[in-house]
Amino acid sequence: MKNIEKIILAWGIFDLSAVAWYMGWNIYYGKLPIAHDVQRIIENTTSLGMHSLMYVAFFGLLIYVSLLVSGFFLIKRKKAGGIIGYFQTPFRLMMIIPPSIFFILWPLKYLFEKPQILIGISLVVLSEICKLVTVIKWHKDFNSVEPVSSGNSNG
Repeated sequence: MKNIEKIILAWGIFDLSAVAWYMGWNIYYGKLPIAHDVQRIIENTTSLGMHSLMYVAFFGLLIYVSLLVSGFFLIKRKKAGGIIGYFQTPFRLMMIIPPSIFFILWPLKYLFEKPQILIGISLVVLSEICKLVTVIKWHKDFNSVEPVSSGNSNG
């Protein structure tokens, strides 16, 4: 396994870990993952009388679930995992879904008395740039692999 493939494997593990953390966090607090979120979405949007926001919230939930798919494909080193990752990037940067290295922000609350938003944003952007660069390089390597010839040459 090449070094770039090991990095892609790590990105896949991070995606699945983010989902596992979300599930564990909800279970720890006595909530049924996803079902609790759907219930809250319905309650909040209907109480505000803004039913169209329900679709936006469900889209966010769907993007979150896409972490399972991208993680699985990246672990299997399938090109689709990277493509899904490209699609997820803006949502990660907007914090709709956790950043690729989702635990990157935790140490900040222990290092500083006040939240350091600029440092946090910088770390998230940097981690997403790292992911994009490695996935793009991997895709280039993936596309440069020539198919095995059948041995018949018409030269």
